[in-house]
Amino acid sequence: MDLFRYELWEQNLISQTEVEEYHVRHYEPAEIERLLKQHGLKVIERWQAEPHSGIKANDTDAVILYECVKN
Repeated sequence: MDLFRYELWEQNLISQTEVEEYHVRHYEPAEIERLLKQHGLKVIERWQAEPHSGIKANDTDAVILYECVKN
């Protein structure tokens, strides 16, 4: 379980705070790729999670974005 905290800032002060509980599952690259394949998806490319970086991911990246198409 992970907790995420959101803060609303107004005029340099926190005016509201919310805490949400999330159940997050982390997958190894081979594990998620197997699941994607089992559900009829083909991995086209793997990208590093940095927005708009355009850098291809490898198995050592902490977060990988998968670009897929339906088989």
